[in-house]
Amino acid sequence: MSQSPYLKALSSTTVQMTDPSTSRIRTLSSIPPVSTYTFSHVFEGSDQSTFFVRSALPLVQSLLEGENGLLFAYGVTNSGKTYSIQGGRDQGEAGILPRTLDVIFNSIEGSHSTRPLKPRGLGSIELVESEEGTSAEEFHTREERASAMIDQVFGEGDVLSLSYDDADGTALPIDKNYEYAVWVSYVEVYNEKIFDLLSGVDSLNSNDLPRSQTISGAMSSYANLAALASSTNSGSTATGPAVTLHRRALGLKNSPDGLGKYVHGLREVRVRNAQEAKAVLRIGIVNRRVFGTLSNAVSSRSHAIFTLKLAKIHRGAAPGELSEEDVSVSRLSVVDLAGSERARNAGTSRIGEGDRLREAGSINKSLMVLGQCLEAMRTNQKRLAAVGSALSAKEGLKPGLMEKPKLAIVPFRHSKITELFQDFFIGEGRAVMIININPYDTGFDENAHVMRFAALARE
Repeated sequence: MSQSPYLKALSSTTVQMTDPSTSRIRTLSSIPPVSTYTFSHVFEGSDQSTFFVRSALPLVQSLLEGENGLLFAYGVTNSGKTYSIQGGRDQGEAGILPRTLDVIFNSIEGSHSTRPLKPRGLGSIELVESEEGTSAEEFHTREERASAMIDQVFGEGDVLSLSYDDADGTALPIDKNYEYAVWVSYVEVYNEKIFDLLSGVDSLNSNDLPRSQTISGAMSSYANLAALASSTNSGSTATGPAVTLHRRALGLKNSPDGLGKYVHGLREVRVRNAQEAKAVLRIGIVNRRVFGTLSNAVSSRSHAIFTLKLAKIHRGAAPGELSEEDVSVSRLSVVDLAGSERARNAGTSRIGEGDRLREAGSINKSLMVLGQCLEAMRTNQKRLAAVGSALSAKEGLKPGLMEKPKLAIVPFRHSKITELFQDFFIGEGRAVMIININPYDTGFDENAHVMRFAALARE
């Protein structure tokens, strides 16, 4: 642990990183010993409320107005991402997600739609005879029954630290000519495969555990799952039967509304208040912890994506039918990107060094592709801007007579993360990237790469 931080804020928008190493080997490194980075805002010692207002509240306002939003949180392990997104247990420590849920439901209070609806693709909804799937009330009831057991097994760590009591009272203005419906979903991308965190496991190859099903079955068998996870943590399964976790990976399909790609087969749960939404969020967090513990005794490093989908239905719409003019659907996704630590810094576990390297390789690949997409988009923006400047300089020259610039290919399909959010990269909606840095961590090189990645995203 460094005795003094190697990162300091020079202003409200600028930070400086200084390599704490005194080794002469640093002269061979491609990373400069002192670097300065500029951001939209630097938060140093800010409370959670101030942080939320500056970083995520504008996205919530846009969501209520019908615009899509995307928030990335990026940083190495132990940099504070979980605290930023989920928050802590103490009063005033609620993170971005619980505050977002509070603000949305504060804002639409009294304007909830009672129509039986379900999402279709990315940006559509449709009427159904009766709402399908597990209701949010069931999630909340099961979550309450499971909370005491879960805390006993896993401890009261940050991963389960959502507090219902710490609510944000902010309410934003909305269009009262509409009624609103909200759905939430939660997935993780692990080894370039997408898994639903609101559905249970397909099977476990142990005779001691039931073969599970859906979230209903998964919750009813949490005692067995959690006990197995606990014994995996403690090492008591070393001589016991090997357990293999089987989950069904979900694929991406083109949305029927032509807006991009969506996760086919994903469970989207309709929620009617912040308490229901937080219960569903907590079940997803628990599932991620259980799945991660069963597959990896130390940690399962994956990208996690929590998405809110908001439908606005005009109050004048006929009860039994919906037209495109009457409905608009927007979504807000909060993405917790796994860190890109080197394999030797990522820890060890009983899953084996080969699996650990594969896990780290998948994470690094997805982050590399994300960087390549950002780089290609920056290149294309510069080329298009150059053509625009040339047209302005040559008044009277028709645009068709100008040679079209050769645009770089943006490799969206090379990674699940970039493929899933392709519509954001081409200008549909607003995007924010939060960078978490622990200035006392000894991983200067890893954090330097994080900062360079952030600088590229900002451009």
